[in-house]
Amino acid sequence: MTRSRAASLLCAFALALGACACKKPAPRAAEPVPEPVSAVDWTKASRSPRTLEGVYDATGGDGWRWAAPKFAVLLDPPEKAARPAFLELDFLPPQELMGEGAVTLRVSVNGVPLASKQYSKSERRQETWEVPAAALAKAPARIEFETDRSFRAPNGDARGLIVLRAELKVLEDTQAFKDDALRRAREAYRKILESRQEQMPPGKQHGLIRLFHDTPVWKSTWFHGERIVKNPLDLWVVEQLIHEIRPRYIVETGTLRGGSALFFAQALYGLALTDSRVLTVDIGNYCQAAEAHPLWRFVRFFHGSSTDPRIVAEIAELTRGHSTLVTLDSDHSMKHVLNELRMYAPLVSPGSYIIVEDTHMDGAGGDQPGPLAAVDQFLREDAGKDFERDLRLESFIMSWNTGGWLRRKKSP
Repeated sequence: MTRSRAASLLCAFALALGACACKKPAPRAAEPVPEPVSAVDWTKASRSPRTLEGVYDATGGDGWRWAAPKFAVLLDPPEKAARPAFLELDFLPPQELMGEGAVTLRVSVNGVPLASKQYSKSERRQETWEVPAAALAKAPARIEFETDRSFRAPNGDARGLIVLRAELKVLEDTQAFKDDALRRAREAYRKILESRQEQMPPGKQHGLIRLFHDTPVWKSTWFHGERIVKNPLDLWVVEQLIHEIRPRYIVETGTLRGGSALFFAQALYGLALTDSRVLTVDIGNYCQAAEAHPLWRFVRFFHGSSTDPRIVAEIAELTRGHSTLVTLDSDHSMKHVLNELRMYAPLVSPGSYIIVEDTHMDGAGGDQPGPLAAVDQFLREDAGKDFERDLRLESFIMSWNTGGWLRRKKSP
């Protein structure tokens, strides 16, 4: 090997060695952040590591478990927002504790005592306690339950309550809140029927609404070949609103097959509103057939949750400064509809409407609060102070949007 050749190899080796020496080590992967655990469900077969003590492994006939007179769990607060947290316990005081009068249940969170409660009947309960913010300064929180009496099982275990679930929640998720919201929604439904000033008693109005719902008209309604799961009488009213408002944008949550989006697009096209658009959102993409329709050029589909902040922000940017009509027809749970109302109400232009669909469900005997309960709560909040119900739009009586036609007031 020549000297020049050897020198070249040495230089190349030195450069390579230097490059290796200067190369920074790969950054270590970030440690995964554990998911918060706000609930312990004792109806499941597996034992939760958040059960600290006092709950026996053997399950009962319906998935419940026996607890010792003192038991404890470790739970995370439901969210970091500055809102009160509530502790909910799903349990049953057994008959064995009822022989000597009422049994007292004491509860503490991180050593901070909550209100003691007494029970004199052996019946399933979902008890709720408001938790002071100071008690949740340390998270996760140690939550202790203790009864003032117990009994001895044949195997020698000291037993207190039968337990099913313990959870830290925000107010809207507690069963007590849901029960009260459903009660208020049913009362609102009754008052709305009374205030319509129709020549028909409220009972008959309700009967017609219920009959129209139970007759599956809405299961066999189509528009331009695409299924549209709506009350045809309500669609007629919406078409009239489009004629009166002449919106630049119609925002719809709950696209499904796209039949209603085509219906709205047809109304815009018939009014020669060629610059107007339908903005429709659905967590599932089921509208591929509708996308092939010529009217779909007036439609823009957003695939995702209707309460996704990114989607709402994009729609808000599009509609800013324009006449906008909103209709909500996605998830009908109270919590979801209330979130939609809070997020989409600011998009509605003065004199236009946000239509909450299927509010009649609350008055038809459902066991959970739904759209009407959401409307009732929304109108009680600051977010709803600019809106009012327009009962004129329920003149067909058999509307499924009972009390859900909300008009944004015009500025004085």
